[in-house]
Amino acid sequence: MNEKNLDRRKIARTLSVAFREGYAESAEEVLNEIEDIGNDRYESGFNEINFTLGVANCILITFVFAKYPEHFWLLYLIQSCLFLPKKVSDSSRTKPLNESLYLLDFCWMMNFLAVFVIVFFGIQAEYLEIISIIIPELRRSIFLASFGVACGPLLMATAVLPFVAMVFHDIVSMIGLFIHLLPPLVMYTIRWHGDEIKNAWSGVFQLDYLDNIQFFPNEGLSWNMYSYLGTVSGCTVFMYFLWFVPFSIWMILIGLDLPRCPRHKKDKDGNSRKAKFDTVFHSLMRDSVCYSFGSLWNRSKEESKAQILTNNFELRDFLFYMLMHFISVMLSIFVVGYATYSSKLMHQIFLSLAMLSAIYRGAKRYTYYVTQMYAVVIRKQLSNKKKM
Repeated sequence: MNEKNLDRRKIARTLSVAFREGYAESAEEVLNEIEDIGNDRYESGFNEINFTLGVANCILITFVFAKYPEHFWLLYLIQSCLFLPKKVSDSSRTKPLNESLYLLDFCWMMNFLAVFVIVFFGIQAEYLEIISIIIPELRRSIFLASFGVACGPLLMATAVLPFVAMVFHDIVSMIGLFIHLLPPLVMYTIRWHGDEIKNAWSGVFQLDYLDNIQFFPNEGLSWNMYSYLGTVSGCTVFMYFLWFVPFSIWMILIGLDLPRCPRHKKDKDGNSRKAKFDTVFHSLMRDSVCYSFGSLWNRSKEESKAQILTNNFELRDFLFYMLMHFISVMLSIFVVGYATYSSKLMHQIFLSLAMLSAIYRGAKRYTYYVTQMYAVVIRKQLSNKKKM
């Protein structure tokens, strides 16, 4: 064997060893990153304890709803006292932006109101001599609005919002599901098991008006706004505007600027204040919605990308967002709300569809965890190696 062939073999052997060593190094980097992801997910709640608690709570809710509907409101009240403070606490600690202002969103505000409503129903009018005349009508109006909100916007949101999912281990996702799905379940028990609730909790609930309420005025749909007073639809729309108007004004004057970087608001030295708080609107805009809205105004993708990076969205984006919110809520009230109010079967069908939608989205999340997430990591590492 001549010297030239020996050199070739030596070079080939050296390349082979280098390839094997490089492959081993790449494999180790991939495994390290996968382990890091696994550890992060475990520390953030993806573990057997949270999964068990999530499943057990779903079983508990289903059991009480089916077996003891007259007591279901109490389960909702107890869990609200656990979940809502947990949400408030977690939102105040999020980084890089504080998410406490998410709680000003319509669905969250209605759940805080729902807890108040349940307690308010327990107030006996005879102990409030000064307002004993107006309290029954006020309680009735609050109940009508609560039914319309729960069985309209909240129920529809459960069915269509992509982030409302049954992810058993994720407390954030489960609380999001809780605030959208449980109020319609509570209203189902009050609407269709009212007599059982009155018998079981005669000293708490006064639901004598259940058989004498209307969704629409006697003459049906009308342009006469006064005719909607005292109806489910009228009280619900009024409740919505009690949130819609102040929220819109606050967002335009203050909220839109809070997550901006740099902010328009200046400190006493004339410097831009630091962005600290996030809002639901900004979080949705960052999730590709900005590009969709931008196509309406012929805004380039580069401009939309720059807005996403700085949270500096246009006023027309917010106004269009609120218009879509308004239309969606009105449709849910007058279509889904009316259907669930009119028919026990339709109420059951819409509840079932909403739950199935949440289960399906949760299943998609777990499917991604098991079949796709780690493949994405591996491909990313291999792609980085090719570029080197």
